[in-house]
Amino acid sequence: MMLVAMMLAAASPTMTDAQLATQIHNINKMEIDVGKLGEKDCQSAQCKELARMIRTDHEQADKKVTGIVKPDESSLPQEITEQNKTDHANVDQLKKMKGAEFDKTFGQMMVQGHQDAIQMLKDNQSNIQNQQLKSFVAETLPKLQQHEDMARKVMNGQPAAQGRAPENTPR
Repeated sequence: MMLVAMMLAAASPTMTDAQLATQIHNINKMEIDVGKLGEKDCQSAQCKELARMIRTDHEQADKKVTGIVKPDESSLPQEITEQNKTDHANVDQLKKMKGAEFDKTFGQMMVQGHQDAIQMLKDNQSNIQNQQLKSFVAETLPKLQQHEDMARKVMNGQPAAQGRAPENTPR
C-alpha cells in the first residue's frame, strides 16, 4: 500500500536484523489495521476477501516475526518514524472514501505497498544473520506476491480467477 511504500522508501536498503524485524512488525500492524478497515468498508466481495486475507496473513506473519526477533522501535532511523505519521494520515484519507472509490484506492495502496515490501525483503535477504528470520523472509515473499496479484485485480476491477477459462470449441 502507498503508506507502506513511503515507509520503505525512507528505509535504508540494508538493515540490521533488529531493524528489519521492527520494520516488518510495523508493516504488519499497519496491514492488519487496514485489512480490518477493508473488511468493513470494501464494496465488492473480491475487495473484502483481499482485506480478510491481508489481515489474517499479516496477523500470522507478525506472530512469527516477533517470536524470532523482538522488535525494537529505537533501532529505526528517525526518518522511518516520521514517515509512520504520514502513513497514518493516508489511512485517514482512505477512511473517508466509500464504494468503488474505496475499493480502487484500497487496491492501489495494497499493490504499491506490497511491491515495496517485496523489494525491501529482497534487498535485505542476503544480509540477514538470524537463520530463522532468513527462513521467515523466504517463506513470506510468495505470500506477499499473492497479495499484490490479488490487489492488482481489485484495483483494476477484475474478477478473481476461477480456474481455467473455457476453450473455444466449434459447435
